[in-house]
Amino acid sequence: MITVTGTATVTISGVIDQTSGILGLGTSNAATASGGVATVSIANGGELNLNNISGNPGTPSIQAGSQILISEGGLLSVKGDQVGNLGDYISAGEIVGVGGSLQVSFDSDSNLTSVTVIPEPSVVALLTVLSLGLCVSRRRS
Repeated sequence: MITVTGTATVTISGVIDQTSGILGLGTSNAATASGGVATVSIANGGELNLNNISGNPGTPSIQAGSQILISEGGLLSVKGDQVGNLGDYISAGEIVGVGGSLQVSFDSDSNLTSVTVIPEPSVVALLTVLSLGLCVSRRRS
């Protein structure tokens, strides 16, 4: 069980696999608010693979003030069809995409729901312009 009762910030740049239990941020028992606040940041190339996440409004896995931040290239996955539950957390601002919007999808073959970041068009356009500028400046050199 991943739980936080104080204040914590965790940055994931590798892979964390939760093999049993349920996510609990801002709680000591994955159900009851403890006043804790946790921020989990999933960096580019990082993965947080959860065994379970509560969708029950009375016992949420992500308590008030806590968040999961996902950067472009990061991945949050949960066993089973959790599209509705994860969508609710996204709507509440408790799962947030950094640098883009979030895409939630369920793959019935792997029985996993995944959350990834789709970059904002302005970011993609800026990177394209910068790349073209570098190419032009190399040709002139």
